Amino acid sequence: MTHLPQAGPPPGAPSAAGQAAVGRLMTAPPVTVAPDVTLAAATRLMSETAVGSLLVVEDGTLRGIVTDRDLALRGLGEGLPPDTAGSTR
Repeated sequence: MTHLPQAGPPPGAPSAAGQAAVGRLMTAPPVTVAPDVTLAAATRLMSETAVGSLLVVEDGTLRGIVTDRDLALRGLGEGLPPDTAGSTR
């Protein structure tokens, strides 16, 4: 998995403005899928794990992210069948 260098305060620490860092709100561990998972399977996984996004990982490398918005607008909104797999780009 690709990791970004840490910048700023540690996860959960207050920011300069007194607001919590994103580490307090993140889902851990991240929920991941392979690039060839179907739209239906991704939707089920989001529902079962109560998340709105999935990290797309291939051979241990982060390839992208798919969100509930992606599934709704680019999947169903474009008329793709639920058994569609892989990238549409």
